[in-house]
Amino acid sequence: MAYSSGKNPFEEDDSWGGSSGVKNRYVTSGGPGTSPFDDDVGDDEFLRSKTRLEQAQDMKQNSMNNQLDSTRRALAAIYDSEAVGVSTAEELVHQGEQLDNVETKTDKINQDMRTSQRHLTSIKSVFGGIKNWWKGEDKKVEEVKPPPKRESRLQSTLDEAPEHMRAANREHPAMRVKTDTSGFYDDADSGAAEYSQPQKKKSQAFQEYDRQFNENIDEMSTGMGRLKSLAMGLGDEIATQNDQLDRINVKVERADIKLRDQNRQMNHILK
Repeated sequence: MAYSSGKNPFEEDDSWGGSSGVKNRYVTSGGPGTSPFDDDVGDDEFLRSKTRLEQAQDMKQNSMNNQLDSTRRALAAIYDSEAVGVSTAEELVHQGEQLDNVETKTDKINQDMRTSQRHLTSIKSVFGGIKNWWKGEDKKVEEVKPPPKRESRLQSTLDEAPEHMRAANREHPAMRVKTDTSGFYDDADSGAAEYSQPQKKKSQAFQEYDRQFNENIDEMSTGMGRLKSLAMGLGDEIATQNDQLDRINVKVERADIKLRDQNRQMNHILK
């Protein structure tokens, strides 16, 4: 069967799309035409980009919140340590005052033992005793001098500590209400404008985070300095009191030896 027109029987009829020489611009991929779905694709891509940006911002915000919480916990630990240290220092200073009293009384006991020894010596010598009584040659009792007041580094630290403690109770960053950082990226809704300006100046909320974080770090450094001074004061006070305890032990042993010796002398006289 012959075809008078000479057309290829297998060639598709493009009459529905116009003339046979015009291609369907909606079907051809990558052609010069524009797909009616191009706007939807652009919107989807923009939304995905915005979602990724918001996720990154949320992660950064969570990280900053965690950092602030970490500094607050560190400050709270420093504050607690300082409170315990000050309480311990006050007990040590009070103990030092008691040791001063003990040492003063021990010195008085030793002085009384020297006086009683002179009386015993006079009693053992009848003539010497009469002579001493008539002439009134009893040596004047020396006034017991209290031990010199030591320079206490711990006391100096304590004199400054109350002000620090009051300041810590009032303004200590660990005691502050947690800062609301939810507004760090409230301007993220500006969309493409924000996304296209990565070097944009930090928001006021971000600056507040920066300020508080640096303030917490500075307070941590100051608190550690106070703790160091307190620890050194405690060490000095303990060393001083240990030396004082050694002196008191020597004085107590000396008084005990004198007391036993005078008891022996009295027993010998009474025989």
